Amino acid sequence: MNPKFAFVLCLLAFLLFSPSVAEEQVLATSQGYQLTESDLGPALDLLVFMSQSQLTQRERDYVVGEAIQEFQADPRSMLESLQEIKVMIQQAESTNNPMLLGEVRQVMIAEFYKMAQTMTPGEMPAYMEVLFQKAPVVAYDPHTNVALTRPDLNASVEFLNQANQFQGNDIPQAQMQMAGEELVRGFTELDVNTQKLLASGTILNIVLTSNLNTMTPQQRTDFTSHYRTTTGGPPGRTRGGEETTPEQQAAESLARDSVHRSHSLMESLRASGGSDDYWKVQNSF
Repeated sequence: MNPKFAFVLCLLAFLLFSPSVAEEQVLATSQGYQLTESDLGPALDLLVFMSQSQLTQRERDYVVGEAIQEFQADPRSMLESLQEIKVMIQQAESTNNPMLLGEVRQVMIAEFYKMAQTMTPGEMPAYMEVLFQKAPVVAYDPHTNVALTRPDLNASVEFLNQANQFQGNDIPQAQMQMAGEELVRGFTELDVNTQKLLASGTILNIVLTSNLNTMTPQQRTDFTSHYRTTTGGPPGRTRGGEETTPEQQAAESLARDSVHRSHSLMESLRASGGSDDYWKVQNSF
């Protein structure tokens, strides 16, 4: 027999009769049920999506370890809950509108936050503990049920400041951090659409930044021109006659017409050859 052919046969036999490297790993068994890695996959994906940050190995082990304990106590209920989470992440992945996707995400965060407020630190599940360690809530409006996380606040300040810059209205960098804190203090006074926009900051900023990083110089020129045409140039000042601090002025400049400007930014991205599909451009984590 040709030695090369014999080698190929041995290799095929190894591949056919050896355990598949992609074979599912069973994490636990209980009452005739099995918990596999793929069962927990969607729940971990949802946690990454809500926190907008990859899990460390320690965080992952912490969440998975508690999930195994819950599974062993009540496997059927656990698997049913995991199936519901799988549907949730599938629904999120089928939504490519960043404004709508941001609203879906912030609703989930708000519901988890309300649950967390009824628990002592020792009662909080590992899943929620990791979520709020990575994305702590800095403002919440019980009347609108909108929760603002620290990562979303920071991303919103950056996103809206870029929107202002494209209109030719630069806010000094020294005022930006304080402007964000002004938005937190006045969060419940904002209209609900502006609240939702701020709570979607990470998603919107990822879409904008990813596009800007890949645009050609001509696309950037087209993008800026289209955006200024749709928004009309630098925004005017408000509170005529009232004394305001530079930080309050910066916060007002960020929040003013923010929903309209955000829609215009997404429209301008599409018009200049970019994409506002979050799942297509997201590569930050």
